[in-house]
Amino acid sequence: ADSSELMRHVNFHSYQTKLKSIGSNILARSKLPVCTLHNTGRNVVPDLSHAFQCCWNTCDQTFNSSQTYFNHVATHVNCKPHCRNMNGGIPCHWRGCKSVVYSVSKLADHVRRHTHEKLVGCPSCCGLFASRTKFSDHCKRQAPVELHGHQCPHCSKCYPSQKLLREHARGHMNHYKCPQCGKTCSSSSALRVHIWYRHLDSKPFKCSFCEHRSKTSYDMKRHLNTHCSSPLYHCEEKGCGLPFRTINGFRKHCDKCHLGNNQPLYCCHICDSLFQRTSKLTHHLHAEHGICRPSGHCRFRYKQDKDGFFRLLIVHPQGVQGTQTVEESKSGAIQPLCDSISTVSDDDTGVGGSRLLISAVELDSSGNTEASEKMETAE
Repeated sequence: ADSSELMRHVNFHSYQTKLKSIGSNILARSKLPVCTLHNTGRNVVPDLSHAFQCCWNTCDQTFNSSQTYFNHVATHVNCKPHCRNMNGGIPCHWRGCKSVVYSVSKLADHVRRHTHEKLVGCPSCCGLFASRTKFSDHCKRQAPVELHGHQCPHCSKCYPSQKLLREHARGHMNHYKCPQCGKTCSSSSALRVHIWYRHLDSKPFKCSFCEHRSKTSYDMKRHLNTHCSSPLYHCEEKGCGLPFRTINGFRKHCDKCHLGNNQPLYCCHICDSLFQRTSKLTHHLHAEHGICRPSGHCRFRYKQDKDGFFRLLIVHPQGVQGTQTVEESKSGAIQPLCDSISTVSDDDTGVGGSRLLISAVELDSSGNTEASEKMETAE
């Protein structure tokens, strides 16, 4: 790394420390539960191989300090007239963005999507969050299970607040249908990701060490970790010290060997076979019992029963009214519940049906478009 990249790396550590201090002050003044996540990667800094570049209108200034960069962008935002509801709206002048908001505060929140600025850091796991509300939700999710008093009626998962329950419940309602395979998604962004990974062949990112190609820069960064000459992570438990190249491998090792989280939690509702992963149970249901996924869905859903095991979520025809029921398969096995409460039928895409244009765009660190695809579907 050159001296500029090292400067960005050190400055980002200072930025992280400031955000973690803000998080500590919030925890000291509030009654939020303390984060209990493993502190693996607590001080890991993201890849900063490129300088921070301002893309506001014709401004092209670059910075090696993230905080100076965010302060600079804020000067562009704050030069707009301050009023509660601006007639005609305030356009975002970030290069390539056509969004319009109606107050400077909303514009500041919107611009953080371009700059990836965070406002609060978790002092325990070092997670960075764009608002205090998201940091609060992060802590509440880790409260003891007995304090989760809001239960989802679809899958019986419990949440500590009504807000988190509403966010979870949106995942049970699939309003967007893929025009290629018929899969339904709960949001346009989820459909965009599905199309990008499942139906588009474009892989614009090529590894400089091998022939591997990736669809996104994030996937390429994960792949590059496999080429590191030395492991990035080491187990800090006394007497262990095993090296790992990826954070996922390290966390699985900690859960299995040091935290005792290696007991099977997934149980077949037909033969009571036990599995440690949902993918293994899904394969078992396919191969051994001939159970097929519902049309338009790419996975099963599992519900935790009173004995602590997760089993396939199913609904008998006489069990629930107002929800799509299951049917008997040719082999006599019960089909899993189709969790789509509101889906799009083939007839909805005809005359009078609204259309949705899905645009998937991959940007580099400077905000320039590297790859893009567009596809039209029904909403």
